[in-house]
Amino acid sequence: MALRLLFPLLTLLLLSACSTLDGPDPALATQATPKQVLSGHAIPGEGESLVWGGTVLRVTNLRERTLIEILSYPLDRKRKPLLDSPASGSFVLEMEGFIEPAEMRVGLPVTASGQYAGILRYREGDLQGQLPRLQGDDLQVWAMPPPARSARQRPDVRWSIGVGTSGSGVGVSIGL
Repeated sequence: MALRLLFPLLTLLLLSACSTLDGPDPALATQATPKQVLSGHAIPGEGESLVWGGTVLRVTNLRERTLIEILSYPLDRKRKPLLDSPASGSFVLEMEGFIEPAEMRVGLPVTASGQYAGILRYREGDLQGQLPRLQGDDLQVWAMPPPARSARQRPDVRWSIGVGTSGSGVGVSIGL
């Protein structure tokens, strides 16, 4: 009798554990997001280690460093951006040296670790703004997600009709 109750209970426990693997990483839940930093709700200390990730918006090469503007998303347990989640602001990653802009295409998912380096104020023409800045130690580049399938796109259905003979028998087939 006890085994009859134990098996469904263990199955339920195992399934509930599996369902939480795709969510945000709880170890990173206490760290401030770029949106919280800009709003003043949570300001990390200068030099505090952070792990932020998202998708590349823009790459700017300067004389001895590269600035990568990133749209931030929560990270999963593998520290990969959860692109189906709401964005949590933008930030600038500052990396030493030259990074080829062709390798950092817009929309490319990345994860950066480094130290909080304050707010970067910028001005471009009539636009001005500010973004949290992360002095990067490491940059993980993830594979581009497959393109989203349009709701209007028709399914890939093919029709075929075949006729064949085998000895004295005749066969007909219709396939989808």
